[in-house]
Amino acid sequence: MGLKGAKPIALTMGEPAGIAPDITLKAWLSLKDKGSAGFFLIGDATLLKERAKALAPDVEIAPIHRAQEASKIFKAALPVLHRPLAQRPKPGQLAPANAAQVTGAIEAGVALALEGEVSAIVTNPIHKKTLYSAGFKHTGHTDYIASLVRERGLSAEPVMMLAAPGLRT
Repeated sequence: MGLKGAKPIALTMGEPAGIAPDITLKAWLSLKDKGSAGFFLIGDATLLKERAKALAPDVEIAPIHRAQEASKIFKAALPVLHRPLAQRPKPGQLAPANAAQVTGAIEAGVALALEGEVSAIVTNPIHKKTLYSAGFKHTGHTDYIASLVRERGLSAEPVMMLAAPGLRT
C-alpha cells in the first residue's frame, strides 16, 4: 500500500508509438516497491499490455476508473486510467490519428491536478511534429499546460526544469 493519505502522480501517455510506453513500464518496475503513493498512466491500457509482453512480461496492467484507486494497487500492478487510442500504433511508426488522445491525456492530468486528485503531473515525451500536423498550436507540454491552467482563470507561466544527480537546470 502507498503512504496513507498520499495522492498518486498522474503520468501522461506521451507519444504512443515512441518510447513513452517503455519509460512507463521501466518507471513502474523501478518504483513499485518504494512505499510511495505511486503513479498511474493516463493512456491506453491495451497498448501498455502489448508493450509489456515484449519488454517486461511479468508486469501486470490494471485499468482504473479514478485516480484514488492507483495507490491501493500500485505495488501489485501498473494502474492505467484507460483512454483508448484512435489507432493502434506500431513502435516507431507515428499515427497522427492519436494526437487528440495524446493532448487529451495532458488535459486530463491538468484537470486532476487542479481538482486536487493527484499530487503532481509527469509528462511522457511527445512528438510535437505529429501534434502540429493535427493542429496543436503550442511550443510543447509546458506551454500547453500553462495554457490549460490559464483557461481555468488561474495564473501560470511555463517553466521547465531538468534534474538529475548533480545537475539542476
